[in-house]
Formats: sequence, structure tokens, C-alpha cells
Amino acid sequence: MRKTGWGLGLILVVIWLAGCTGIQVSQDYDTQADFSRLGTFSWADEALPETDDPRIKNPLQHARIQSAVERALASRGFSKVIPFQNMRPSFQVRYYYTLRPRVDTGSGLGVGIGIGTGGRRSGGGIAVGTGNTIDTYDEAELTIDILGRVSGDPQDTLLWRGIGTCRFVDYQNPLDADAAIDRLVNAILALFPPKNPG
Repeated sequence: MRKTGWGLGLILVVIWLAGCTGIQVSQDYDTQADFSRLGTFSWADEALPETDDPRIKNPLQHARIQSAVERALASRGFSKVIPFQNMRPSFQVRYYYTLRPRVDTGSGLGVGIGIGTGGRRSGGGIAVGTGNTIDTYDEAELTIDILGRVSGDPQDTLLWRGIGTCRFVDYQNPLDADAAIDRLVNAILALFPPKNPG
């Protein structure tokens, strides 16, 4: 029974890792910013992105991304607040979500082996094939910006930017789409706040 539980756990880990493959993340930030002073946040812009692509200009996807960002920031100790006249959050968040076509080309080598029998006779064969492969797909890019004030500056400026890219999948099940966005957002915000700023 213990072997079965261990085996199931291993399968779940493999599935989870497979879901995270293909995500590339990067960050850039203001080395003069004091990230230790950040504690509360609000959204800088609630508007949907300006685009004609219904996969991006989608209120459901917009809410999905915002919820994932809020959960990820809360798990890191940041609290969402509603700004008032005399009270403002220590930073604001905005995001950009874009899709762009990608083409991957490569060369491949295929080998096939076949064995068969017919009556008293048997035979076999080997086939070798070479050729170029072309893979076209859409790449999703999610950019998350953290905006705040540095050294008394009256305007919010960009303090931190995280970017994540992965192959776009148009999921049929909203729960799968939720999980994919969660993976992407968590991969990006794992870099925030930066470990060694300054």
C-alpha cells in the first residue's frame, strides 16, 4: 500500500513539472528602490488591453490574471487595498498580456523497424527518414509591472518588471486555463521582490 501511495505521489509530481515546462521568466528592477518598504498594493489600471484579439480582450481571462496576481502577492505577504484620498498603497500593479506567432524549424531523423511472418516465412525491414520539421504556434507573454515612488518622487515610476513567456494553449476547460495562468504568474512573481536589490 505504501508503494502505491509513493508511486501516485511521483506521478503527480511529474504531471506538475510537465505543466511548468516551457515557461521562461526574466526580471528587471530599479536598484535604488527599497523593496522592504512595500506592503500594500492596488491595481494601476482596471481596463482591458486594447486589442482586437478575443483571446486577449476577454473579461474572463482578465479576471483570471488579476486573481492569480493577487493570490501570488498575498502569498508573499502583500495586501490589496482600495486607495483613498489620504491613503495610498505602497505600490501599484499593472500587467500586459500579448500573443505572437512563432515558427520553430528543425531537422529530424526517424528510424522504423518492422518484423512480420506469413505462413512459414518471416521477414523484416528497416526504414530511415530524414527531413525538416516546422512547428507553428502562438507564444503568450505576460508582463507584470510594480510601480511606486522612489526617494520622494511625486510620481509613481517603474520599480520592477517581470516577464514570463510560454506556449499559448486555448484550453476547453476553464479550470485548466486557471491552472495555466497560476503557473505562469507564480513563475514570474517568484522573482519578486528581487533577492539582492541594489
